[in-house]
Amino acid sequence: MQRLFITYRLKAGAVMQDFWNYSKEKDQPTVKAQEGVRSFEVYEIVGTDKGSKEFDIIEDVLVESDEKWVEITNRDQMKKNSAEWGRYGDEASVKVFIGKRIV
Repeated sequence: MQRLFITYRLKAGAVMQDFWNYSKEKDQPTVKAQEGVRSFEVYEIVGTDKGSKEFDIIEDVLVESDEKWVEITNRDQMKKNSAEWGRYGDEASVKVFIGKRIV
């Protein structure tokens, strides 16, 4: 298993409530339905302990592997979903962090 943390800002002019609706009604069900995705949670960042927020959203994805995630994101259904995500998310701000749990 591989844990991915994906961070990004919303586009200028995008409304957080509109993003919430898209996320709950379309994005989360689409991603969770993909074979290879074990869990998918989306968080709005509402504050920070230092200075301004660097991003607005963090997604926590548990997937079989990073290679599987690349395969998943290249599926037609996910490409369509990503195109709709582009109405809200700022592509230039996206960062993907690949995590390894310390046990």
